Amino acid sequence: MKQRLAFALALTTLAALSLGQADGTRQVKVNQPLPKFSLTTASGKKFTNANLKGKVAIIDFWATWCLPCKKSIPMLQYLHNKYSSQGLVVVGAEVQDEGASKESLDRFIKKQGMTYTVTVKSDKLADHLGVYGLPTLLVVDRKGKIVNVIEGVEFGEQDRLDTMVKQLLKK
Repeated sequence: MKQRLAFALALTTLAALSLGQADGTRQVKVNQPLPKFSLTTASGKKFTNANLKGKVAIIDFWATWCLPCKKSIPMLQYLHNKYSSQGLVVVGAEVQDEGASKESLDRFIKKQGMTYTVTVKSDKLADHLGVYGLPTLLVVDRKGKIVNVIEGVEFGEQDRLDTMVKQLLKK
């Protein structure tokens, strides 16, 4: 029984990571500027590149149905709490939730304790960037350049991101 459960979990994780992969060749490019974008926050406000100007950013592409995405939320909340006053902006860019109502998304955000910026229906930006798995985190420096891409979240990722953010905030 345990083997079947482990196999099912592995299969589900693999499927989640491959969702959204159009042709298998597109991939987020590191050391490239973040393209211009205009998104809407969960509270209905406009969110653009201007909101990131001169800031270090972590942009997390996620979906409500994605278990690894849910597991990464406490880490992102921790980083937001620790570094937002020093110039870090954490953005949860919700994607692939076509059937989700505003009310269900609001409930999810509240239940997860997400106090950082959450944008909705961010699929066009994800597609443009070449995001093909969830969660995918983009780390952006103060100049607006994508300096790192993390696909999936592994044990120890919080320490790695913490160190990376500290270094970027010093620049």
